[in-house]
Amino acid sequence: AGLVLNQSRKAKVLQAAERLLSAQSTEELEALGRQYGRTGAGVLSHLLLAKNHYDAGRYDDALASYAAFLKRKPSDRFTDIAVLGQAHAWEAKGEIDTARTAFAAFRQENPGHYLTPQAFMGEARCLAIAGDKKAAAELLDLLIAAQADTPWEERAEELKAILARYEKRAPVSFFDQASALLPGMATNAVATPAIKVPATEPAATLEE
Repeated sequence: AGLVLNQSRKAKVLQAAERLLSAQSTEELEALGRQYGRTGAGVLSHLLLAKNHYDAGRYDDALASYAAFLKRKPSDRFTDIAVLGQAHAWEAKGEIDTARTAFAAFRQENPGHYLTPQAFMGEARCLAIAGDKKAAAELLDLLIAAQADTPWEERAEELKAILARYEKRAPVSFFDQASALLPGMATNAVATPAIKVPATEPAATLEE
């Protein structure tokens, strides 16, 4: 009986791995997680699902998928991907302070990790968005010095130039915009509440 059970488990693990390799859509990955959640492939499906959600702009769902992975695998070779993925999702959501803290913690705790340059750049973006372009530039200078003669040096230089030009947008009401576009246009800001445009540039515009 034990041999049969062991063979059944191996077959299930193999089937889960095969489905993980072929799964692409969000629906396929969600089904895989439900059916094979206890297998390695089932747990790994949460990472792929998080990427799908992130790419589609569903940042809360991406964060939930990363959290589900970390709950199952708090210590794993892919754990760092999930931790840094959370930081990117917070940044994309506009939760800049949370994202900056996460990026900073990652780079400080993992000085030699292959993903650490991404954490440097993420923290620099967050600093610039928060209005501290000087600190962002200084942080990128550290990365440039540490990654001299590597592709990361060029990417950090490019981001530094982008952040130097970045200007935080001030809140502008819908009616102010309308007045600027159509001089003399009558607007009733008392009867109708003003619609605010985003106060900051979306994080996606500052991707490395």
